[in-house]
Amino acid sequence: MVKMGLFEELSQIYPLEIVQPYGEVLIVPNKAFKPEWKERLEAENVKIYANAYRGQTCFFLKKKGKTEGFKVEVEEKRFRRWTEEEEKQLLEWIGEGLTVEEVAERLGRSVGAIRVKLLRLEKKNAQNGNFAVKENDADSEEFKELTQALTVLYEAGCKRACLLVLHELEKLVSQ
Repeated sequence: MVKMGLFEELSQIYPLEIVQPYGEVLIVPNKAFKPEWKERLEAENVKIYANAYRGQTCFFLKKKGKTEGFKVEVEEKRFRRWTEEEEKQLLEWIGEGLTVEEVAERLGRSVGAIRVKLLRLEKKNAQNGNFAVKENDADSEEFKELTQALTVLYEAGCKRACLLVLHELEKLVSQ
C-alpha cells in the first residue's frame, strides 16, 4: 500500500478550488491548520499562503508545479510616486467608507498599491504616536487568529501575505 502525503490526505477533507491569485489550492481554515504540518507540506513541495476567504482566515495550500491550465492575468501598471493630494484624497475616501477597489479605480492605481500605501501611512502614524490598539481588540478571537496566521506567514517568509494579514488586523483595530 502506497502511503499518501499530507497534501493528498488533506485533499480528502478540504475543498480544492481555484482562488485568484493563487490558482488551484486546498483551502484549510486557520483553526484547523496545525503548525507541525508546515514542515511536512514544504517537504512535499507545497506552497502555503494565508488570507481572508469567505469571512474567515484560511491557509491556501498549493502543490508547486500544478499550474497547468490556469492563467493568472497580471495587469502591468507603471510605478509613479504618490502626491500629497493623492494621499489626502485616499484617506478622505477611505474615511467616507469607499472600498479599496473603488479608491483604486478613482485614483487610477492598483488595489495592491492602495493597500500598501494605507499600510505605510498607518506605520507613519504609529511612529508619530497617532495609532493605538484598543484594549478589547487583543482579546478578540479574530485578532488572535490573525496574529497566529501572521506568525506562521512571517516564519515562512511570505511577505506579501503578511501585508494582507496586517491589513485585516488594521481593519479590525480601526473598528
